[in-house]
Amino acid sequence: MNYSIEMNGTLIELPKYTISVMEKIEQLEKSSNSSASAKSKLQTMYNFLCDLVGKDKIEEVIGKFNDADPNNINITYLSIVREYNKPLNDYEMSEGLEQIKELNNSDIAKLGETISKLEGVALKVQAKHK
Repeated sequence: MNYSIEMNGTLIELPKYTISVMEKIEQLEKSSNSSASAKSKLQTMYNFLCDLVGKDKIEEVIGKFNDADPNNINITYLSIVREYNKPLNDYEMSEGLEQIKELNNSDIAKLGETISKLEGVALKVQAKHK
């Protein structure tokens, strides 16, 4: 599969999604939940981006680390993760749509009734807590 994202008007071709890339993303996710400073977390993320697509490309798209907008670092990282997850997400979505298509009208009507009942319960709970 081919992966790419567009950031600030520039197309970034991503390398093949491999176990190694997956592990690096997983490690980065773990480090983002640490007590490290925001700058340290952003530096780790920036380094990952440079390692993944090349320092020159990252500097072209979001600038050198100290001059970069922190949001651009985060958005670039999140866009890459979303792109790598897209095939699985698309598959799961199509499976869900197939299951919905298999529902018959009475099942949909029952679902609507259940949702209405739940909304009524939620309103009663909210009213009690006011």
